[in-house]
Amino acid sequence: MLFPPGRRVNKHAKKNAVRLLEFYKKMGYQNCCVSSLDLGGGVQFLKKHDYSGSLFLSANIKKDGKGVFQKGRLYNIKGLKIAVFGITDRPQVNLLKGISISQPDSAMKKLLATIKGKADVVIMLTSMNLAKTRSLLKNYPDIDLVISSDVAAPTYVPMKAGKTLIVSSHSKGKSVGIIILTVENGKVKDYDNKLIMLRESSILKTF
Repeated sequence: MLFPPGRRVNKHAKKNAVRLLEFYKKMGYQNCCVSSLDLGGGVQFLKKHDYSGSLFLSANIKKDGKGVFQKGRLYNIKGLKIAVFGITDRPQVNLLKGISISQPDSAMKKLLATIKGKADVVIMLTSMNLAKTRSLLKNYPDIDLVISSDVAAPTYVPMKAGKTLIVSSHSKGKSVGIIILTVENGKVKDYDNKLIMLRESSILKTF
């Protein structure tokens, strides 16, 4: 979330958001689900400061009735096909003029229909809270992994919704999560999940 809840989106907040995106670039971020809070600076702000031109994902954000960001991406890594997509939470507050967020279930249904049979592993990025995520997953048991930005506590051990794994790291970038999936015949058979805390002592300096 580029803009913390309860704060005004002013020049100072936007400057901090740009700094955060610079950190994402240094850390090699490839996919980032847009939260409803990220829209406080406007769609064009996100597009202007998208360092890769395709960092942000959301299957259900619309501007003037049309999709704004890429819904998801399909990777082929050594023959293993991995689909990654983003679902944005629906906010309780009014959005900027022209911006709307469609129902996650409706967006999921359309998106998953387009990738059916094309991916061995399906990963969902979301900013929805845990209760809503679990409720949504009841209709989509084929999703293998959910990476959430709105789980109350970091998941040292992945939570489960059916066969779907749900993971989340610490808030405010205090940790980096690593999950290794063992896939056999297009099915996730095992996993190894770790959270690495980021501290000053872990930063390497060059001379």
